[in-house]
Amino acid sequence: MQDIITSTIYIFGAIVGTIFLFGFIIRLFEIIIIKLLDYPAYYKLIKSTSFIGTIIHELSHALMCIIFGHKIQEIKLYSPNAADGTFGYVLHTYNKKNIYQRMGNFFIGVSPILLGNMVISILLITFFPNTLSNLNEIVSDYYNSSFSFENLIQFFKEYLTVLGSMLVYIDTIGFWICFIVLISLMFHMQLSRADIKGSISGIVFFLVLILITNIIIGLINKSWLIWLGEHVTYFNIYSLTILFFLVLMYLLLILLILFLKFLKKLV
Repeated sequence: MQDIITSTIYIFGAIVGTIFLFGFIIRLFEIIIIKLLDYPAYYKLIKSTSFIGTIIHELSHALMCIIFGHKIQEIKLYSPNAADGTFGYVLHTYNKKNIYQRMGNFFIGVSPILLGNMVISILLITFFPNTLSNLNEIVSDYYNSSFSFENLIQFFKEYLTVLGSMLVYIDTIGFWICFIVLISLMFHMQLSRADIKGSISGIVFFLVLILITNIIIGLINKSWLIWLGEHVTYFNIYSLTILFFLVLMYLLLILLILFLKFLKKLV
C-alpha cells in the first residue's frame, strides 16, 4: 500500500506541479512585460498576435469539453473585447453528479498549456529536424544529474548551441511560420482566472483517479507502478524542454523591448 500511496503522490505532484509551474512562469513574464510597457501598449501587442494563439487557446478548451462530456453552449474562437480584455471564450455545462465530468474541469482549465505544448512540439519537429529531440536529451541529462554550477553552465551552453543551430533555417518559409505561431502562442497560452478556477475545481477528482488507477495497477503487478512513474518523468522532462524554450523566447523579447526603449530615449 505504501508503494501505491508514494506513486500517487509522485504522479499527482509531478503532473499538476509541472503544469502550474508552466502557468506561473508564463504569468510572471506577462507581468514583467506589462511593467516594461504600459497596459494599453501591452494590450495592442497581444491583440496584434492574438488571432492564431486565441483560436488554439479556445479550441483546446472545446476539445477537452468534448473528451470529458461537457455540453458546449456557446463558443467564440476569436472575438476581441476591449472592455474585459478577452479575445474568445467557451461556455460549457456539465453534470455535477458525474465524477468523470467534474474531473474534466481540471483538464479543460489547463488545456491551453497542454495543447500549446503539443503545437510547439509539432512546429519544432516539422520545421527544425532533430531540434526538439536534441533539446529533450540535454534537459534529460541535466534532470538526471546532480546539481552543480558547472553542470548548470554546461546545460545552458548546450541548450543555446542547439537553439542557435535553428538560425540555419532563417531563410526558409518554415522558420517564419514557426516564429509567427510561437509569438502568438507565447501571449495566449496563459490561463485566465476562469481557467484556473475551473481547473482547481476538478483537481481533487484527478487525484482520486490517479489513486484508483494505482490501486488497480498495484493489485495486478506492482512493477507497473515503476513503469508509470518513469513515463510521468518523461512527461516532466518534455514539458521542461518546452518551458525552457519559451523562457528564452520571453527573455529575447524583453531584451528587444529594452533595446527599443533605449533607442527611443536617444531620439
